[in-house]
Amino acid sequence: MKTGRSIPSGPSMPSKSVSKPAGPTWHHTYGNTDTWNFGSYREEGIEDWKTALHSPGAKRLSALVCFYKSLRWWEMEPAPDLLSGSRHPAAMRSVKGDCLLAYLSDMAPATFRLKGLAGPARASWVDPQTGKKTAIGDWQPETEQSLALPAGWLDALLLVKTGPGGKERQ
Repeated sequence: MKTGRSIPSGPSMPSKSVSKPAGPTWHHTYGNTDTWNFGSYREEGIEDWKTALHSPGAKRLSALVCFYKSLRWWEMEPAPDLLSGSRHPAAMRSVKGDCLLAYLSDMAPATFRLKGLAGPARASWVDPQTGKKTAIGDWQPETEQSLALPAGWLDALLLVKTGPGGKERQ
């Protein structure tokens, strides 16, 4: 989907037009009517917007924001070739090859291809609802890993990092 609109550049946004999904959580939307309309649309609202800021959904979105702040996400590009088997594959890779990230949205087993990885790396699951990381193990570049969501999880982020914050640091 190409929108043709330009978006601001700098450390907070890439310097290119929006033409592809920007990452693993592209199709995640947050529809808490009570927070985004600030009480201006009462037909669907069920609580005051200030109260809704403390809802479970708002807390989950805050965990996801904290996770993205820990990444140099603006240096990443969509990489749909990294993931197969998932109904809604979404993955991205850093330009340097030091970080791969995928979003798994269903229980179907998926295959993750470590294409373009700069070296040995550490893989972790990230729970998008809490931001909690769970180590998976060390992975080698140019290999494939078959994965399924951790037991009891509805969805997950898969983070694979080399260098600082990845294999060398942990």
